[in-house]
Amino acid sequence: MLVPSSKPASLVCVLLVLPLTLAALDEPRPMPVEALAPDLHVLRGGRDGNVLVLGDADGALLVDSLTPGREPELLATLGSLGIEPGDVRFVVDTHYHEDHVGANDELAAAGALLVAHDETRRLMTLADELPEMGWTITPAPEAALPTLTFADGLTLHVGEHVVRLVHLPAAHTGGDVLVQLADANVLHVGDVFELGAFPFVDLWHGGSFDGLLAALDTIAEMSDDATRIVPGHGPVSDRKTVRAEREVVARVLERAALAVADDLDFDTWLGSGPLDDVDPKWGTGRDAVRFAWLAYNDRVMARDAKASADDEGTGAGEDGARR
Repeated sequence: MLVPSSKPASLVCVLLVLPLTLAALDEPRPMPVEALAPDLHVLRGGRDGNVLVLGDADGALLVDSLTPGREPELLATLGSLGIEPGDVRFVVDTHYHEDHVGANDELAAAGALLVAHDETRRLMTLADELPEMGWTITPAPEAALPTLTFADGLTLHVGEHVVRLVHLPAAHTGGDVLVQLADANVLHVGDVFELGAFPFVDLWHGGSFDGLLAALDTIAEMSDDATRIVPGHGPVSDRKTVRAEREVVARVLERAALAVADDLDFDTWLGSGPLDDVDPKWGTGRDAVRFAWLAYNDRVMARDAKASADDEGTGAGEDGARR
């Protein structure tokens, strides 16, 4: 009598289990979550930034919404907090970059109101090429555009919480927004402040180093030693670290200004080591070179703008004479 081999049965079990295993791998996994209060959480999106979630199933507000393609992870993480898409009442965009507005359209379709600065909505409608950065910018879909915009500030209410939105002019971009939850002593400041990399200033779309320094000052003024400051990217931080970053930015910018005033080209200035005494925790390698390049070109733009204004101020009067 032949005894059937157990191998075919084992193979059948493997074939039955394999699709279930693959399906489990395809399921979106929740992102790391840091609780700041029972109804206030930071979703750590890694390279795609931090999402602040205020509220619960009775009504929630999100600050930023990751990059396109990561909607399943975001929704899965919200689900782990007991929040369904339809529970989200507001999504606040801190600025227009796509790694902060990716789930706008899906959350809006579920009923959320998209909120941003006037300039953020405008920038989201633009197509642009930035060969210096290797970027191709495409317009956001109509459904992802903010429908409630403001110029200077706005106040929202989520349950018993008062959420204050403050415009930070001409900083990281032209439409940056700081989000303050005073009762929790928490700020979400978008990419005006980030950790693990030098600040990026979008000189092509309204950003400036002078505005960035002013924005960092505003953050420090609106916080105290106990304030938890959520950066656009990186771990939750504090006022001391904001002030330390401001000092680094100001120091490098001053050096760039001197180089421009001395008519040094960028490569010559970079070769002089303007970042050599900067702690590498702020950024290294290509990131440091990009930061230096941005600071240098910001000062070139400031010099040229001043020269243009001076020319206009000494233009011809009614008698045709130069003044």
